[in-house]
Amino acid sequence: MEKLNYPVKYALLPVKARRKNKEGEEFFIVDCYIISKVYVMEEHRKYLEDGSYGGNYKVCFPYLVYSDGINYDKKTPIDYKNNNVETVFCLYDTYLEALAEKDNRNVLVSDEIVKKYKPFEDEILELTKDMFVEKEEKSKIRRKI
Repeated sequence: MEKLNYPVKYALLPVKARRKNKEGEEFFIVDCYIISKVYVMEEHRKYLEDGSYGGNYKVCFPYLVYSDGINYDKKTPIDYKNNNVETVFCLYDTYLEALAEKDNRNVLVSDEIVKKYKPFEDEILELTKDMFVEKEEKSKIRRKI
């Protein structure tokens, strides 16, 4: 497989748990968040009057985690019918930055649940060790028309 040149960052991956409603219909809820590397596909910025900006990012998680385990079908941004694409609001250059935000996002989640998914997080980080996070953005190339 050829090298993908998408930027790689850390993001919080929602761990999804399957539930059923009274009518027997299945749906997913977020059990907690773990850290994963992601391919950054798009960035959308909204500039504010004071010069600051907010935004969101369209990313591809290489692996998804459910309450019953990891989906080992690795995905990349170029895969057809990629269900691993999500919109996130924060990306991180380091694992420690992501860890601080993960702790904030999981503050209402029991320690038991967070500890349950920690081995999944460790395994995903091991599976994605070939993805290197670059702290600085490469120069942007514009297509000539």
